[in-house]
Amino acid sequence: MACDQLAELLSAYVDGELSAAETKIVHRHLATCDDCLSEVEELTQLKLDVSSVRFEEPDEAVLARLEKAVFSAPQKERETRTRWGLVAAVSVVATLCAFAAFQAISRQTTQAEKSEQIASDEIYVTGDSAIGAALPLPASFSR
Repeated sequence: MACDQLAELLSAYVDGELSAAETKIVHRHLATCDDCLSEVEELTQLKLDVSSVRFEEPDEAVLARLEKAVFSAPQKERETRTRWGLVAAVSVVATLCAFAAFQAISRQTTQAEKSEQIASDEIYVTGDSAIGAALPLPASFSR
């Protein structure tokens, strides 16, 4: 078996979790491979080091602070998300209102300009203004 395939089994080997057939395969490979043997030795030492660590129960004050931090954090996070969601919604509404107002003003300006242009054209064509009457019309233009 190749080292890269066997590497997946080494931790289980150290923990005694392999079947008899798998253990036999690992033993045969370790007899010929110094790199994998070294890996098994390191894993074994790590297991010993971890098992020798003492666990001490924290005092009540530490547990109370930890509990408060853990259970109050989600509430604060929800409040922050709610605030940012509200800010985003208000921003979108304000942008849409500004866009609608701009469109309305643009339409009014365009309609007013068209009305002025039509009125101006009528005055010039009919000759009802002083400017229109004062300008000579071409001979080809008939009233």
